[in-house]
Amino acid sequence: MRPRKAQSLLCLPDELLVEIISLLPPKDVIPLHATSRRLRALTRLDPTLWRSLCSYSGGSSLTVLTPPRTPVSDVECAAIDWYTEYKFRNAPTRMRWTGTDSPTMGNEVKGIGAFPSRGGGPEDDMIVSAMSDGSVKIWSLQDNYAAREVGKSERGLIFSQKKRTLALEAQRKKIREAGIVDGVSIDAAAGRIWVAGEDGLVEVDLVSLKRISTHRFPFAIMALSQTSSPYPLTIGTTLTLHMHDSRVSPNSPLPAHAHLFQPGPLSILHADSSIKVAGRFPSLLSYDRRAWPKLTSTIHSGARLCGLTTIGTSGLAACGEYNGRGTLEIYPGPGSSCPVVKNRQTAARSKILTIASHGSLLVTGNAEGCISFFERDARTVIREHWVEGGGRTSSGIWNVGEDGGDVIRRVKPLRGGEGKILVWAGDRLGLLGVGKEQQEVPEEAACPEGEEEEYMMRMRELLRRQGEEVRILDGMGL
Repeated sequence: MRPRKAQSLLCLPDELLVEIISLLPPKDVIPLHATSRRLRALTRLDPTLWRSLCSYSGGSSLTVLTPPRTPVSDVECAAIDWYTEYKFRNAPTRMRWTGTDSPTMGNEVKGIGAFPSRGGGPEDDMIVSAMSDGSVKIWSLQDNYAAREVGKSERGLIFSQKKRTLALEAQRKKIREAGIVDGVSIDAAAGRIWVAGEDGLVEVDLVSLKRISTHRFPFAIMALSQTSSPYPLTIGTTLTLHMHDSRVSPNSPLPAHAHLFQPGPLSILHADSSIKVAGRFPSLLSYDRRAWPKLTSTIHSGARLCGLTTIGTSGLAACGEYNGRGTLEIYPGPGSSCPVVKNRQTAARSKILTIASHGSLLVTGNAEGCISFFERDARTVIREHWVEGGGRTSSGIWNVGEDGGDVIRRVKPLRGGEGKILVWAGDRLGLLGVGKEQQEVPEEAACPEGEEEEYMMRMRELLRRQGEEVRILDGMGL
């Protein structure tokens, strides 16, 4: 029976209970989940509570003068799962690699993407990877323990279908060694996968994993935008930018395209009607799809940027390298009072290769194998996760394993679920999550329980038969 005080507490309205719980420190709020279903529902579903706990500070800390962070708008705040946000800020992180026996997948990953198993669904539970043997694999994340391979195309699917010559093979080898990161784009609604291949843009059927067509361009493909309806696919080659229309025949002449004054686009981002491009040139390029292919504006950075992501509705975050060190840069949207931030001192010791928005945080990955979670001021590090690459794991900001970690090529937060992050590190694919590691029960460990249950059933049957024999003998007067 519950104590009378507890009963009187649960008689209070939900609003008062939430107000009382909001006054508690986080270490006292978490245990409430195990005390009452009502308290669990209140504490789990109230976004205001967890948003306040995300900014909770249990003790005094040194005051650091940092620029004001880009604020979270009301519309964006409503879309953030603040409970998941709190877990990623405080709970222990864990990495689970794809594959069963070894974290190495046999051949190298050359591109990744994610999509929902149900077209247009809210949760990304399928991932696509382009492999170094020219095949395309599909992995399912519906298993609670690890990703499971559910489909694989034939080898060499995205390789050249032409007869190879020595000169052509040398050229293709240089392209493969260029290390394209944004080389896979998925249109789940249309059932298509777009892969940057040797001949050009390879269109693959999402269901059959068969090549549909190949769209050729005058130069080698360097980057693809992440297509999502109603935005079209944008292709960046060495010296040009193209907007792709899947309805156009591959044999049709190339439509109007934009010329680049310097080679090497590395990241293409769609934001409403605009297209942002970053690469091996000192400025961010901005195009308007309605005035394509006219260049509308540029933003000077001075760094070699290789990753872009959106912040809020109109803000922009970029990452890359400046004078041999990592740089993390924030560009607020039009009309914002926040200043431009360029953190080129403490962002990372090595080049930051990838960046993504995860709730109200920024997730980055660098060449030393460190995945960092930043506030939107680009300076405050919330936490770090080091990916081992043969060396030991370390927790300090500047401490690295003896042999260093795997290069973090790409981080991609998955929609829905528990807010997991798809990580492409070196030649491996992994899922970064939070919480205690779930131990998968092997079949050998499950056998004794089955044998025990079978033994109990046999014993019950024997006792039942023995009871029937006793009743029969009693009826016979024996």
